[in-house]
Amino acid sequence: MYHIPHLAAGACNVVPASAAFDPSEVLHELLPRWAGACTFLAPTMLHRLCEADAASRASGEALEHLRTVVVGGGPLHVDLLRRAMGRFGEDRIVQVYGMGECPMTIAHLGRQWHRGADEALLRSVGWPFSHEVEVMVAGEQGERLPHGSIGEVCVRGSPVMSGYLGDEEATRRTFFPGGWLRTGDSGRLDPTRGCLTLEDRIKDMIIRGGSNIYPREVEEVLLTHEAVSEVAVVGVPHLEWGEEVAAALVPPPGTRREAREALEAELDELCLASLARFKRPRAYHWLDELPKNSTGKVLKRELRELLAEKAAGEEPAAAAA
Repeated sequence: MYHIPHLAAGACNVVPASAAFDPSEVLHELLPRWAGACTFLAPTMLHRLCEADAASRASGEALEHLRTVVVGGGPLHVDLLRRAMGRFGEDRIVQVYGMGECPMTIAHLGRQWHRGADEALLRSVGWPFSHEVEVMVAGEQGERLPHGSIGEVCVRGSPVMSGYLGDEEATRRTFFPGGWLRTGDSGRLDPTRGCLTLEDRIKDMIIRGGSNIYPREVEEVLLTHEAVSEVAVVGVPHLEWGEEVAAALVPPPGTRREAREALEAELDELCLASLARFKRPRAYHWLDELPKNSTGKVLKRELRELLAEKAAGEEPAAAAA
């Protein structure tokens, strides 16, 4: 569905020769040939584009051809967003938030809002996409929560589906009364500006000893370390606490085991300085790559299963209590 807005605007959609996302191909073959280019990227693809550009800088002329980078399909961490803004331009990034049931039309943070934006605004997904879309944050019974409260993000309006074909039960579970589609995302509306900030997928929230921990908050802190480029935080079963916080990281190329252990100690100190003590990871797992789908979104369920198996089969490198 990502090609539809461009077709509707009369744009030419270009399919690369590789028929896949190759960041080097984008930087060195496509951009030099196509002026006024707009590209739609998942956050993982944006990360790969930044990494490829750091390794082999695209020409200034090629980057001048890049008019807009639309980012969506998953959480965009502020550290990555700042890297992209620094290289491709503050006024070329557009963030969009949507889902298949309301495709790319729930909220957006337009290019004009990125220039000079503070941390809170960059972490948000902006405002409702149009006057035809309403957004609210709801409690467990579908009641509207006041701005600033964390609850489930709900949306209604003309872009929202009417239901699942032939599955009335699934439709009933997915809507609150009044036509409000439940997104499954937790979030809050800013009390002053009204912009929407996503906390995490509700199903990905970690509950440790009765306390709620949003993985994205921990990931944002870990990504501020210069040696961390890819990380995902999940909850794994724990006999005493119910769930414990675990972080999966992709090590920098050539990192030796001794260096990883030193890095874990640095990350633990970083988390203790930035987060409540109970939120910091108790274990770090080093993987060759994170499990992802075809668009580059990290598959948290598969990751939880993988880390649970690792914890059962071996003693993980654990942070000090």
